[in-house]
Amino acid sequence: MGTTRLPHQLFLGLAGLLLVFLVPVSAQKSDLSGHRIQEVRFRYQNRKSVPRQPANFFILTDLKKGDFYHAQKVRKSMESLFRMGRFSDISVEAEKLPGKKITLTFVLKRKLRIRMVRFQHDLGLRTIRLRQAVFSLRKGSYLEDANLQNAIQEIAAILKSFGRFNPGISYRVQRDLPNAEATVIFSIKAGPLPRIDDLQLVLDQPSLKKQFTALLQSRRYIPRVFQKKIAKIRDLLKKHRHYFPTIEIQENFTTEDKSRIRLTVSIDAGYRYDFRFSGMRPKMGLIASIWENKVFEKWAETESRARILRFLNNKGYLNAEVTSAVQTIGKVKTITFSVLKKQRYALGKVAIEGNQLVRESQLRRVIKTDDQIFDRLFHLRLRSLKVDLEVLKLYYYFHGFSNAVVQMTPQFQGDRADITFQIREGDRMVVEAILIRGNQQISTKTILEQIQTKADTAFVPQRLSEDLQRIQQFYQSRGFIDAQIHEEISPGKRKSILLTIREGTPVRMGNLIIIGASRAQRAMIRSLFPLKPAAPFDHNRLNNFENELENSPTFNEIVIEEIRKDPETVDVMIKASPDYSRYYGFGLGWEDRRGFRGTLEYQQQNFLNSYSSFAALLQIGPNERRGVVSFDTPYFLHSRLNSSLRLWQEDQVYPSYKFIRTGIGQSLIHRIGSSAYISASLKWYRTRLTELDITPSGLDQVDQPFDTTVFSLLYVNDSRDNPFNPTSGEFFSSNIKVGFPLLEKEYSFYKFFWSYQKNLRLFRHGSLSFSLRNGFAGGDMSITERFFAGGIHTFRGAGNDRLGPIDSVSGEPRGGNALVILNLEASQPLLLFPVENLQYCVFTDLGNVFPKASDFSLKRLEMAIGFGIKYLTPLGPIRVDFAWNLKGKRADDPFLIKIGIGNVF
Repeated sequence: MGTTRLPHQLFLGLAGLLLVFLVPVSAQKSDLSGHRIQEVRFRYQNRKSVPRQPANFFILTDLKKGDFYHAQKVRKSMESLFRMGRFSDISVEAEKLPGKKITLTFVLKRKLRIRMVRFQHDLGLRTIRLRQAVFSLRKGSYLEDANLQNAIQEIAAILKSFGRFNPGISYRVQRDLPNAEATVIFSIKAGPLPRIDDLQLVLDQPSLKKQFTALLQSRRYIPRVFQKKIAKIRDLLKKHRHYFPTIEIQENFTTEDKSRIRLTVSIDAGYRYDFRFSGMRPKMGLIASIWENKVFEKWAETESRARILRFLNNKGYLNAEVTSAVQTIGKVKTITFSVLKKQRYALGKVAIEGNQLVRESQLRRVIKTDDQIFDRLFHLRLRSLKVDLEVLKLYYYFHGFSNAVVQMTPQFQGDRADITFQIREGDRMVVEAILIRGNQQISTKTILEQIQTKADTAFVPQRLSEDLQRIQQFYQSRGFIDAQIHEEISPGKRKSILLTIREGTPVRMGNLIIIGASRAQRAMIRSLFPLKPAAPFDHNRLNNFENELENSPTFNEIVIEEIRKDPETVDVMIKASPDYSRYYGFGLGWEDRRGFRGTLEYQQQNFLNSYSSFAALLQIGPNERRGVVSFDTPYFLHSRLNSSLRLWQEDQVYPSYKFIRTGIGQSLIHRIGSSAYISASLKWYRTRLTELDITPSGLDQVDQPFDTTVFSLLYVNDSRDNPFNPTSGEFFSSNIKVGFPLLEKEYSFYKFFWSYQKNLRLFRHGSLSFSLRNGFAGGDMSITERFFAGGIHTFRGAGNDRLGPIDSVSGEPRGGNALVILNLEASQPLLLFPVENLQYCVFTDLGNVFPKASDFSLKRLEMAIGFGIKYLTPLGPIRVDFAWNLKGKRADDPFLIKIGIGNVF
């Protein structure tokens, strides 16, 4: 039986998908027309078959048994296969069968993926530097001739930076054709380090020549070292106020193997800039950054004047004038800034004029200039006035006054500046009616429910634009991916809005095709994919899913392509590039009670070709040592559960005891909405107390290890506006922990702890925070499981862990089985000092720790009051608190000063 071969050549263009098919269609029409397809097969070139059932191939070709052969349909199938990006060539073999039937075999020439890049070299340079320098060849990427040449250039560049100007670089490729993989091996002969025979320094500043010559002297020429010396020269020139030097290095190799070199370093220091300030103290810090880089001198001069003027305005000199003059003598330019400060003003009255349709009380609620005590007592800061000006403009815009003009005018009365915000409101635009036409599949009522623009409300162009996008997304979420919305707006103050909708044909989800991921990763993607076959095609959900995968640690890159199979069906192709990165980290930190510690960390993504990561952590400090090995899975059992399996050993120090603990635990975390999550964990650990500063009892015996098996359930709901510096919102958490005997030496206990925090705005710029923490426990409680309190994060009227029971012999805290802590804190900006993020607070702390749950009594609560200063940072406040214990029994420490990082709650 004869075999007819149809060759097709496919080429990639610059855009990534330009195909040119050389198909002798006319030669095939007479042979294959009228034949029905009996079977479609796939074969890798030089192999008899494709391993495993290639489901994706069948989906992309869309050729079915019994279809008549059609050359154009075969060509389209080849285009779809080529879109996978895995093949460099595709051809088709047609085998004729009796009864005018044929078998089509797609012969696929696979691109080779890079399995590994290796280096053989005689360098003292570490291989890791070479591997990091090669960006064109990465593990998992496809082997291309262009990428190989780019890699050679990258290697040559890194070698040149280390002084190897004449390296021998060659490569060979070990091809594993059955698995379509390749190992690239670079062989590198480093070549000699060039010896500097002569170094000439050409410099227009003789006074600096000796210093620069000594800095540049070297026996060997290594460019990366030489560039560091050039950078030092630039810094030295800047210290001498030569801001724009020109430095050129001329290399002249005197031997063919580039082993000897003559260097000429030409330095044109350029002008020296002398800055003088007349009428004010020198403020180089205001303008220095302008002159540090090459800029147009006129622009730099103008920007310098503007910065000086802004500085003066914010110091209360609202009428200040700044001029500048440039004098050039030889190679020295003297730029003199002349300042006329005039009167310095404090804030007087703040008036609002011109408002007719908006009440003044409403406008005053959105501005804050007249609240600034500092501005009234000392001097006015123009910056806060400009903020209020922009706030008023936005207020009017979003209330329908799109043409409103707001200006600020000062009126000077002695040393006071009365500020008047002058407003020309213009006409208020109102929505009279919203009409919709063209919608057939979705009712007008449903569409109107999706938008914020309503009849008889303010007309805001930006809001209407957002509404149009919202309607577009609403249609797309129901499969109308070609829907178009156009608006027409009537003239005049009362706007009639006509929305014309062209819905198009609803589209449904077809097949899901996943390329590039491992088997485990493909299964995970399929399980989480939001669109089911034949469901309405939803652009929004698909985009959200793409963002989720991109933000997950599993993949380096995700490309999702939509393949329009027919007018009513879309297939989705996901090209995934797994992240197999390895991370190494080192850090130094400080923690309350434990002091300083160092951290070493290692992490590998997609460990063993899965979608789990492996991590190892080592923390060492004077009061603690901890080692942790963990396997973290963001998609446990193909779900959105986060899972963590951990093995750890720790050596911890507390005021009353020290212990060594070894354990293993499994945790699962499930998010509930955007602000809440629930976590369940099961842990087993062995504990040995190495020091005990209280009277031994029960489980608390030195060097007597005991085992614990614990199940815990945690719920957290955090709706605060900022978890580090909250000013509004709530936080709630509850944790129940149950220890039960699993082995002979184990014991049983229960422990329940919950906390609640409420944050409110106080006046206009402050905050009021209330926190309640409460816990109960029972059973065979080790000291390592008991409640402790006292310190800057719980009760500021006692030392660390010293609230509650104290051992009568040693005087150290014993902890307890019940705890209650209440904190009330009011914070306000320090208006007397114009330092942003600096606040003061007053607080009251109540609480105690009780030996047993049955001892719990509100009458036995201790109370502390105090005040503090805190500076807000993105990671929480740095604070100093001064506390007085009012009801404590410890007369020797009624007053304490606490310094810490982070919120009390």
